[in-house]
Amino acid sequence: MTRCGVLILLVLLGSTSARAEDWPFTASKGTLLAAHGGDLASTIDCLARKTCQETNPWLGRFTTNKAGFGAIKMTGAGIGLWAVDKLHEHHPTLATWVNVGLTGFFAAITISNVQKGKPKP
Repeated sequence: MTRCGVLILLVLLGSTSARAEDWPFTASKGTLLAAHGGDLASTIDCLARKTCQETNPWLGRFTTNKAGFGAIKMTGAGIGLWAVDKLHEHHPTLATWVNVGLTGFFAAITISNVQKGKPKP
C-alpha cells in the first residue's frame, strides 16, 4: 500500500502547474492525500481490532475485504482530488481551502481511530 500511495502522490503532484504561486495548492493536495491514507490505515486497523465500525454507509459494505476497501476508499479520494483540481482552475484560493478543510476532517478521523485502537490502561 505504501508504494501505491507514493505513486499516487507523485502523479497528483506532478499533474499540477509548476508555477511558484501554486505551491500552497500543491502542498494542500499532498497533505490531503496523506490524511486519506491515515484514515484508510487507521480504519483498517481498528476494524480488525473490532474497536470501531465504518460509519460511511457507502464504504461500510466493503469492510470485510481490506484490499477492496482500500481500493474503493482511495478511488473516492482520487475522484475528490480531481474535482478540487477542476475547482482550482477557476477558484485557486477556494480549492486550497477545501483541501485544507478536508485534511483536517480526515486527520480528525485518523486520530479518533487511533485512540479507539489503543488498549485501555
